[in-house]
Amino acid sequence: MPKPRFLIALALAALLPVAAMAADKFTRIASEAGFRQAAVGKYLWSGNNHIFLRENGRIAGQWDGIKLKGAWEWREGYLCRSLIIPATNTDCQLWMVNGRHTQFYVTRDQGRGGSFTYTVR
Repeated sequence: MPKPRFLIALALAALLPVAAMAADKFTRIASEAGFRQAAVGKYLWSGNNHIFLRENGRIAGQWDGIKLKGAWEWREGYLCRSLIIPATNTDCQLWMVNGRHTQFYVTRDQGRGGSFTYTVR
């Protein structure tokens, strides 16, 4: 007859793939407080491109080899960012985060545009 410890270990091992899948599932960030906790103050990378969202509402980073400079604010469930460098450009984006808060799935134009993923490094 199997020992109780073995049965517990077997049950826990069976749950690991389920926990990993739940951690990788993306959910919408619905509030500014949730967004600040998940993304602000972290370097976010998409390929060789990166951004850094500061507490004071400023954006810094580099995209396609060009330095970025601008501002961000949370508005009605979207991250709205306005770049002044390399060119004036404003976009409100729908942000989703995985359960581990290590990746973000971003969709431009309030969830109607193109999408990309950021990874925290």
